[in-house]
Amino acid sequence: MRRIVMLGCMLVVAACSTKDAPPAADTTTVAAAPAAPAAMSMESLAGKWNFRVMGMDNDSTLTTHVLTASADPAGWSFLQPDGENVIVRDVTIAGDSITSVAGPFSSGVRSGMRVKELRTTYRLQDGKLVGVTTARYVTTGPDSVRQFRLEGIKQ
Repeated sequence: MRRIVMLGCMLVVAACSTKDAPPAADTTTVAAAPAAPAAMSMESLAGKWNFRVMGMDNDSTLTTHVLTASADPAGWSFLQPDGENVIVRDVTIAGDSITSVAGPFSSGVRSGMRVKELRTTYRLQDGKLVGVTTARYVTTGPDSVRQFRLEGIKQ
């Protein structure tokens, strides 16, 4: 009798169970990765760039300057509206970023103050050089630091 009950239970379990349907085919397509941008070089950046300097949180132009970039990193400088030509040093390209250091020079944003050091990081975006710069000002008190956004268009 036990065998019959056991056999009956096995038949019921077997009859109630169904084969799992195979998983649905994945019909989603993965978009191809965008092509990598062309590698930046000093030669591709060479020329004059009209820059505007803006606050970090708005698009109001605080000052302008014209950056002269050359294939030789030692030949970079920018001309301020007051005519002061500022030598840019330590220009390097790493990946998609260009970094530079400049100073000291008279501030075009803070009248009567001098910039002790200006550190800038640029990226080429839609044909423009855009970036962020950090200015350290000469003061008699604690260090005075401000950040600005930059946008440059090649002439």
